[in-house]
Amino acid sequence: MASRAGQLNCLTHEYYADRLVDVMPAVGTHFEMPSWQQEKMFPTVPPRLFRYHDWRNNVENIGEVPAEFVSESTEGIYCGSWPCQMNRLIWDGGHDLVVQLVKSYPTKLSAWPTTKCGKSDCGVVRHSISRN
Repeated sequence: MASRAGQLNCLTHEYYADRLVDVMPAVGTHFEMPSWQQEKMFPTVPPRLFRYHDWRNNVENIGEVPAEFVSESTEGIYCGSWPCQMNRLIWDGGHDLVVQLVKSYPTKLSAWPTTKCGKSDCGVVRHSISRN
């Protein structure tokens, strides 16, 4: 709640209304939020908009972060290449706009340069807006 992600999501829903088609809370829990938590954190966002970020089964490998960059970024702690993955809903969803709210996690920022359209799987709340 301290991130104000819930409040930002409610304001986003208020602004985009019916053009907001997907909300994917992926705030580091790695579990789907139960409905009572969604209602508490996102009180004005309709439950039908929520999508679960299944980080184990619903991701697409879209590239690879080179081993040299990984080694440099981790100061030699890990020296291999690293897969760049993105949730399939974001990658293949056909959205016109993806809005990422709340902070990005530094461990995932290295994926940004290798993704299409500037999209990145950063484990944060995303919104998908339809053109209609």
